[in-house]
Amino acid sequence: MPIKDDIPEFYVSHNCDSCNQSDCFAITKKEAAFMLVDPRKFDNIPCTVCGSKSFSSWGYSMCELDKELFLEWANDEDLFFLDQDEDLIIADEKYLDIILYLIDNRVGLESKRQILLSALCVIVYDNITSDGSIDEVNDLDLANRVVEELKIRKSLLLALKEWVISDYIKDKVYPLVGI
Repeated sequence: MPIKDDIPEFYVSHNCDSCNQSDCFAITKKEAAFMLVDPRKFDNIPCTVCGSKSFSSWGYSMCELDKELFLEWANDEDLFFLDQDEDLIIADEKYLDIILYLIDNRVGLESKRQILLSALCVIVYDNITSDGSIDEVNDLDLANRVVEELKIRKSLLLALKEWVISDYIKDKVYPLVGI
């Protein structure tokens, strides 16, 4: 049953093609984090405003990731925070301690730890200038901290598979790390 008044914390939604009403359907945090529910499965439920069963767009609520979700993701090859560009999704200062914990404790699958290393490089890349220097316009403290963390883990970076980190990111970040 769609939820009209109170939007749940985690939900999938669809927008009516006729009247543009957005109806939301409650899902679990895990389902939201890993996009485990196909929003189209609710297309048999008519629009709460006009009754149409024709929908033009579908979506997910975003969910704050936590250590529990990271642990589950790290140990399951079939779970994704996003089908592509997972490193971009998790490349955030708020996840830094979890990322370092998983890498340093060799938690989870090797393929997931490689994505975590890539996320560290993305954090640096996102906080440096186009010429590869770190400046005050971006988050200098964060960039410097992550560069130092990457220096400690330089051997792990060198062992990464070629496809894990994009060349344009390597070109800017690796010199800062001393690679």
